[in-house]
Amino acid sequence: MSKAGLYIHFPFCRRACFYCHFFKKKHSVERADDYVDCLKREMRLRRDPGLVCNTVYFGGGSPSLMSARQVSGLLGNAAKNFNLSSFAEITLEANPEDLSLALLKGYRAAGVNRLSVGAQSFQERDLRFLQRTHGAAQALQAVVMARDAGIANVSIDLIIGLPTQTAKSVGDNFKVVKTIVPSHVSLYILENVPH
Repeated sequence: MSKAGLYIHFPFCRRACFYCHFFKKKHSVERADDYVDCLKREMRLRRDPGLVCNTVYFGGGSPSLMSARQVSGLLGNAAKNFNLSSFAEITLEANPEDLSLALLKGYRAAGVNRLSVGAQSFQERDLRFLQRTHGAAQALQAVVMARDAGIANVSIDLIIGLPTQTAKSVGDNFKVVKTIVPSHVSLYILENVPH
């Protein structure tokens, strides 16, 4: 049996972030439903019971715009068409503003056991520059809610290289990270600066 990870790209966003290089489209419930149905068909076409999947990663886009029902349907479909390990790490990327405790509990019930929170920064000035629609408190709350929902494995995404950042503000970000004690931190360097 061969081993692999399964990456599921959900390309829909409420709005496009200027710094994002990934393929994305404007979100609508109808388009998202159609897309999820297409993903299920694609899995059936590529069925391989001998392929052991130790990881599933929902990336985007904004996978946190998916309902728990959609996530559950995709994971159920993956289990039917591939050999999805019972110990698989199942990650979902999330924007803090999309989350509620009920949604996170739904994701956990569907099988998600790792949440990657797109905090980007815990400094309000940075978040305004990045045109994020969440604040620092909302990003922190997302981590608390994830753990309350039973998702202990939480990753944080941060961006450095912002013109609004100083050595102190970057240090302050890491002080916040130290209080959160995430399982993982992804640090990205800003490449696209708006003119």
